[in-house]
Amino acid sequence: GGSGFGFLKIGCDPAGEGTNFNTAVAKYRNYAKILFKERILDQFQFAKKIIDYRNELRRTEQMIPIGYYVDRVGVGEGYFQTLRRDLENVMGINVGRTALNFEEFVNLRAEAFWRLRQDIKSKKLQLEKDDDWFQLSQIKYRTKLEGRKGKIEIMSKEEMMANGIASPDVADALML
Repeated sequence: GGSGFGFLKIGCDPAGEGTNFNTAVAKYRNYAKILFKERILDQFQFAKKIIDYRNELRRTEQMIPIGYYVDRVGVGEGYFQTLRRDLENVMGINVGRTALNFEEFVNLRAEAFWRLRQDIKSKKLQLEKDDDWFQLSQIKYRTKLEGRKGKIEIMSKEEMMANGIASPDVADALML
């Protein structure tokens, strides 16, 4: 593995169906690594793994994450509530919401993935070696015409499944 600088954030993508994985990614300003990717579909076990990781960081690095960013849509709501009960600074994210830069992006998901893409392409963000990062290459962008201006949008998870692309759990956790 490598090491990171800057604040540590943990992205959590809870799984909804049997084919998906519960995934957590640790992201510093310049470096990211996958903490775990498992088929354990239990919010309490998921929370325990995150808490154990935080406690291990406290012992080894005298630092804790500044925030835990959890996909709060659908099944994620239960995970968000469980994590919030046991950890500080848990943020529930709904990536379907309006983008911060709503003039250029269809929603927050498109904006966050686009920023992530720029950070990786410019080498501001290094990824620990892992084949699961390949999921990032399966995120497809397009311009959606709204009024006179085009906005960047990303292929929906439903479209991805229809095209035989598995749920991008690891990519989503990093994006969060």
